[in-house]
Amino acid sequence: MMSPLVRSGQAFPQEKYAIGSVHPRTFNSTLKCCGRERPVRLSSDGMAVPDVVTTPKVLVVCGYFDWFSGYQEIALTKALSRIAETEVVASDRVSPIFSDAHLEGLEVARRYRPGTTFEFGTKVTRFSSYELRSMVWSHRARKHIRESKADLIIQIMPGQLFPAAASLVATKTPRVALYGDNSAMWANLGAKGRAVKGIVFSMSKGLLYTFVNRRCVDIYGYTPETTTRLRRFSAGRSMKLLPLSFDRDTFFRDEELRSTVRRELGYSSSDRVIVVPGKINHQKQIDKLVTLLGAHFIQTGDVKLLIVGADDGSASSAIRTLVASDPALRESVQILGFAPARRLNAIFNAADIGVWPVMPAITIQQAMATGLEIVLPMSPWVSHLLRPGSGTYFSTNTIPAGEITLTQALEAALVADHSSVGRAIRSDSNHWLSSDSAASEILEVARR
Repeated sequence: MMSPLVRSGQAFPQEKYAIGSVHPRTFNSTLKCCGRERPVRLSSDGMAVPDVVTTPKVLVVCGYFDWFSGYQEIALTKALSRIAETEVVASDRVSPIFSDAHLEGLEVARRYRPGTTFEFGTKVTRFSSYELRSMVWSHRARKHIRESKADLIIQIMPGQLFPAAASLVATKTPRVALYGDNSAMWANLGAKGRAVKGIVFSMSKGLLYTFVNRRCVDIYGYTPETTTRLRRFSAGRSMKLLPLSFDRDTFFRDEELRSTVRRELGYSSSDRVIVVPGKINHQKQIDKLVTLLGAHFIQTGDVKLLIVGADDGSASSAIRTLVASDPALRESVQILGFAPARRLNAIFNAADIGVWPVMPAITIQQAMATGLEIVLPMSPWVSHLLRPGSGTYFSTNTIPAGEITLTQALEAALVADHSSVGRAIRSDSNHWLSSDSAASEILEVARR
């Protein structure tokens, strides 16, 4: 498979590829790439030029792989496929995080057909599997991984068990592991519950993580909280930070799209639209944000609130009741249902400010791709995301010196530069959160 970025006859950068022994007459040589020797010839200026270019082969191993989810494994795989020969190895299950009603609306079955297919230009091999509490396993995956002859193996979310199959394979192929945030598992536990869960976790997944990490050359965590929480299971390795990333093909800045969707939603050019995206639940405390806006901002008339992700649940019903009870809120607040990725991109472009009152989500990075001004709570789950000019942090507890409240953060966001130039600057500066950036960093492991 030929990379679109590397063509036959194009010279390789000398600092990343080592020339092997050279025959003085024929200039035949070998090129060491991703741990393998490739046939090359030398050009007149001494550059190593491949006779047949072979791109690195990457194996992405994950428990669940659902294109419609837009999760990290999806964005990363799409980016890797642009610069490497990429294969995904996964179970035949759809992630249990998606309800049957959600899948019915998407017309997606609960299980995929086992076997190898090419999906959106990427080779995907799914195995029939057993499932228990968001963990999946297939005894056949190990043999497939061993025979893949990959240059790099990426194990995404080893806690799903299936990715750990790659750790059972005797191979010299470098492996990296990616760990996500599972803080939701601990959110509603008291001190005693946390202590008990900590012991159980250490004796189960903690041991699994240590086993996996001993066999990896690099390990990554999606948030600072992840790197801190899993440090004692890192097998003596330093866990690096690799933020959740956005897919540039799906999330991007588009001024024409912004104008179209603002007209569709009934917003004028002078309106300042604050968007709150994601599935509504009581833990997100969106009701407090609605009350705050009603008390401090909406009276001006040009501040609007757009809530995206409502359903038939009790939390969504409570928000609808709150808005309906106040004439000013009824005029200024719109509540929309679930938005697929491309629709969500359009909404982010149409809005001016994005707010996540309590809980982190991948939608933060997706919104940042469009140049949206961001307002976030200062916490170890999102403290790494905002750089100067991209948004504002607020304190969720008592306000220490130098920190501000949500009200003050919203005031600052409302007077930020919302022009097309301002958004372009923010969008460009947030490129480091793209899946292309993440893929390039991980692929460097194979090029060492």
